Amino acid sequence: MLTIKAQVFGESVVLLQSPTLATNTVETAEVEFTFDEEWDGFTKTAMFWGADDEEHSVEVIDNKAIIPREAMAEAGKMKFGVYGTNGSKRLVTAKTLYRIAEGAYVVNRN
Repeated sequence: MLTIKAQVFGESVVLLQSPTLATNTVETAEVEFTFDEEWDGFTKTAMFWGADDEEHSVEVIDNKAIIPREAMAEAGKMKFGVYGTNGSKRLVTAKTLYRIAEGAYVVNRN
């Protein structure tokens, strides 16, 4: 599994490990979050946006979220962040930019 490691401090995300990710990677890339005590007791959801800026939500399980294929479908910048809910409370991180390289897999190959 290719893993982006990210530390969450309040509403900020700091990247600790940033592997190269390429287009058309499917279910083999994830973000692993480490949350500060501010996030204790919150249910967490990761949000991803691809080059088309369409949003995709993924439940954070064991502090990890699989990156949706749609967010990595085009070379360019992917964005991601996380939000948490605890009753009526909500915490939201800023979006983080991440580069997606052009992959060697050709989708419509004849």
